[in-house]
Amino acid sequence: GCATWEYPGQVIRDVQAVVVEREALRTEVERLTEDLRCEKIRSEDRGASCVEARAELHAELREHNTTVAVCVGLREQVERLTRELEAERDAHHTTCAAMERERAALVKINEIRNSIVGMQGFNFSEHAYPLVAALNAAGCMGLPYPEARANVGTLIERTARAEAEVERLMAQLEVWQSNAALACETPLPGCDCSGCSLARDTSKEADRG
Repeated sequence: GCATWEYPGQVIRDVQAVVVEREALRTEVERLTEDLRCEKIRSEDRGASCVEARAELHAELREHNTTVAVCVGLREQVERLTRELEAERDAHHTTCAAMERERAALVKINEIRNSIVGMQGFNFSEHAYPLVAALNAAGCMGLPYPEARANVGTLIERTARAEAEVERLMAQLEVWQSNAALACETPLPGCDCSGCSLARDTSKEADRG
C-alpha cells in the first residue's frame, strides 16, 4: 500500500514545486516589469533633462553670440575712440607747438619794443629785420615787397587818399548823370538808363500838368 501512495505524493510535491516556481517566475516578471517601467520613466526623465539641457545650451550659445557681437562693437568703438584720441593728441601737440612759436615771437617782439623805447630810435638791423624774422617764425607771413611798397604810409594817409578817390568818383558820377540827362531828353524806347527814366517821368508830369 505504501508503494502505491508514494507516487501521488510525489506528483503533488512536483506540482507544488511547479506552482512555487511559477509564482517565483511571476514575481520575477512583475519585478522586471516594474524595473522596466522605472527605467522607462528614468529614460523619459533623462530625455526631458536632455531637452532642457539642449535648450539651455542654445540659450547660452545665443547669449554668447550676443556677447561676442557686443564685444566686437565695443572693440570697434575703442578703436574709433583711440583714433580720435590720437588725432586730438596730434592736434594738441600742433597747438602747443604753435603757441610756443607765438610765445617766442612775443618775447622777441617785446625785446625789440624795449630796445626801441630804450634807444628812443629805430634801427633796421636791430629792430626791423629781427621783427620780421620773429613774425615769420610765428607764422605771420608779411606781404611781398611790391605789395608792401604799394601800401606804404600811415593809416591816416591811406584814409585821406581813399576819401579823395571817393570824391573824385562822385564828381565823375555827377558829370555822367548830367550828360545822360541832356542826351536823354527824348527817351529811347526800351532804354532803362537813368536819363531815359528821368525824361519819361518828366514827360508824364508835364502831361498831367
